[in-house]
Amino acid sequence: MRPLSCKSLAQNLFINIYKTIIMSDNKNITSIQDRIRIDSNDPSEVEYVHSLFPELEHEQIVDAIKEKGPVRKEVMEYLKKKYRV
Repeated sequence: MRPLSCKSLAQNLFINIYKTIIMSDNKNITSIQDRIRIDSNDPSEVEYVHSLFPELEHEQIVDAIKEKGPVRKEVMEYLKKKYRV
């Protein structure tokens, strides 16, 4: 096996970055960004948060995500504080 050229290394790096960033909406390719964020357009992610806060309506959870942004920790803290659960 021969060593990779700089061009090949750069292409491999680009492909890996592309898969991580551009294809992050692919459920089979996950990264830390997927674990720390909540997508308000993904019913399964909203449902998961709803399972943690069953006394809230789905719409309240979606509104919290829109108000606080997609960072999971911030949304959870906001919901706990606002609804005192």
